[in-house]
Amino acid sequence: MKPKSRDVTRYKWSRKPVVGLMKNALILALASTAPFCSVASETSSEKSLEEYTDDLVTWLRTTCDGEFSSKLNIRRADPADPTSFFGMFAEEDISADEILLMVPPKCLITAGGPVDDVGPITCPTVRNLIKEMKLREDSFFAPYVNYLLAQKPGELPSAWSEAGQSLLLSLLGRTLPPEDSIGWITNEWYPECEEKPNRFNEFAALLAVQRGWDDILIPVFDMMSHRNGKWLNTNHDSVVFGEKVRVFADRDIKAGEQIYTSYNFCTDCGGREDGYGTPEILRDYGFVEQYPQRWTLFDGRISFELAEDATTKALQVTWFRDGSEPDDAGLDYLNTKLEKLASFKEKNIETNHSILVTNDEPSPNEFKLVVQYHTALATAITKALESVEHDEYNHCLVENVCPTILTDRYDE
Repeated sequence: MKPKSRDVTRYKWSRKPVVGLMKNALILALASTAPFCSVASETSSEKSLEEYTDDLVTWLRTTCDGEFSSKLNIRRADPADPTSFFGMFAEEDISADEILLMVPPKCLITAGGPVDDVGPITCPTVRNLIKEMKLREDSFFAPYVNYLLAQKPGELPSAWSEAGQSLLLSLLGRTLPPEDSIGWITNEWYPECEEKPNRFNEFAALLAVQRGWDDILIPVFDMMSHRNGKWLNTNHDSVVFGEKVRVFADRDIKAGEQIYTSYNFCTDCGGREDGYGTPEILRDYGFVEQYPQRWTLFDGRISFELAEDATTKALQVTWFRDGSEPDDAGLDYLNTKLEKLASFKEKNIETNHSILVTNDEPSPNEFKLVVQYHTALATAITKALESVEHDEYNHCLVENVCPTILTDRYDE
């Protein structure tokens, strides 16, 4: 579930002007007459995800003449728990620079040629994906498209139910990230690529958003999970049309470790180095990332990383650059947002833990993700405020001008 933005000058999440939103709203109204999950009837199968994964790895090694290291396994985190998450794991020790997988050009789904001006959604790539998905067993990419067709629809906020999207928008208000949190279909796919509502095609478009390197889909590599910091243990060649893609160990990897790539610090992620983090990963991939997290708030004026201390596990804030620490206006913004998050929690979360799912309620997964993102946001803002207070206290100690409120708080 892992795209990367390869254009170092363009953020994948930059959006089109608001002109045309009324047309988009009409398209959404027409398209939403059936729930997004209705495509499940078109994508259901009798095989398990484990079987699809085995088929896909075999296809890569044989039909594609590609590579998938014998030291790797794609499995559930807990093989005894059928509900645990899927991941790629090292079954043996792996040395730095060892090749983990290689995907030849013939096994990449592309736009059919080089794309000079890559947009947020590359329409020809999605159309080629739709064609292969409809061919199913007759497709050269059959093991890959069968695996994709087995994925659950509705993972991205853009595909949530109306109730789920409404709850998320209520949480974000006007200024909390991510920008355009539910707009992949209405603001990108239909204005740029398609005119008539089609649920199956929407499903394919969001798969391309979630799994593609802008205009290229890379089977198997797109099954590698994301995490930054000390957990990141791979790197890869630049993804270029017509070239093979190699993924290799970036350091020594111990048996049992999960294999991670990065969705914002990869070889081709130059456009995501600044301003792309935890909120955008929720929007584009459908999950709240683990620590370390990156947050950009207040129209980009506040930006920091939130990470766990290696020894104490305490959360620590690192400001990205000079000037990214909040000034007085930024502190007012953070305090106001924290109050609104507390109000949202009281109104929408604490009263709905035993939520009953109806046509007018978010699905359990939607509600869970809203709760997770609320918690992450509130924690990040709280720690940012505490960091500023602590810095002020250290400074005033030097100057011997500490106000009583800070002295009382930090004396212990």
